[in-house]
Amino acid sequence: MQMSLIERESSNKIITIWDDYHKPRPDNVAVSIDEKNYTTITNNLKRAPMFMFPVKKGTGHFKLISQKQENSILFTYMAEYQKKGVHAAPYVVFTFFEELLKRKHLALLRGDIIDGKLTKEEGEELLKNFLMFYLTSDLMERFVVPFNEIESKFDYLEYCRLLDIQPN
Repeated sequence: MQMSLIERESSNKIITIWDDYHKPRPDNVAVSIDEKNYTTITNNLKRAPMFMFPVKKGTGHFKLISQKQENSILFTYMAEYQKKGVHAAPYVVFTFFEELLKRKHLALLRGDIIDGKLTKEEGEELLKNFLMFYLTSDLMERFVVPFNEIESKFDYLEYCRLLDIQPN
């Protein structure tokens, strides 16, 4: 998208253009985030740059680990991350576009699904859960912060109950 053209539009029109552009694309998920929520997310990512997200698949699920890097969040398969660390290949990459923050008080987030490793629906669920945990202060304090700071205080069973998944 050409920023020089889009920044002439109203914030509401930009949101519509962004959503309409990404909705039919099977390899992308996207959302527009107001400046206040963007600030909350980025501050929370600085404090807690990693987290675990289950992705429901059939009757079970698999786990992705998120890692903040610059303006992006990489989601890698947890088992591969445990073997290869930061060299594990991402399944999804969320990227923040901040160009509209000063003039429109709006950030754009795009999630790129790599090599069809997730369906669009799985990507949308991942995006929903990412925003829920990084924007809800109670969830941030109960789950994300302990996962990053004091892993023994991360209540995995409660986390599984909250997301309606079976612990494994």
